[in-house]
Amino acid sequence: MNKTETNKTRGALPRLTVAAIIPQTATNQNTQFLMVKEKKQGQLVLNQPAGHVENFESLTQAIEREVREETGWKVKAEYLLGLYSFTAENGTETYHRACFICSPIAQVSDDIDKEISEAVWLTKEQILNQNRRSPLVEKCLEDYLAGTIYPLSLICDKHLLT
Repeated sequence: MNKTETNKTRGALPRLTVAAIIPQTATNQNTQFLMVKEKKQGQLVLNQPAGHVENFESLTQAIEREVREETGWKVKAEYLLGLYSFTAENGTETYHRACFICSPIAQVSDDIDKEISEAVWLTKEQILNQNRRSPLVEKCLEDYLAGTIYPLSLICDKHLLT
């Protein structure tokens, strides 16, 4: 079977994405998480800052860039939360997501991607009471709250060339 036949049989190639859990705790308050509101099929939904990995970009570079583009916040990727797979409702697209725990450094811009309605800080309860883009949002939040973390050294972030 040639490559074209294989792709027709298996469908589209999966997409590699990154997402962030960005916690912030104020004194005597619940932890809040930086989230984005965006439109999906005409409906406003809640999502983690997330996006696709670009060519020649490491996973940590990708998540730090995506957070800055979608929220205006500069963050530092501190830990890997996990690797997740998700197939869209229509069954035609599969996403592989690397989710990172990031520390907020500073809001550096008010200019955010046009696909994003707004970036907001929300508590766990506020997140769970809103429409979410996918089940991955809740799963990543649950894993973070359960204390799941992996060191970034688990990832080889260097581009190897031949």
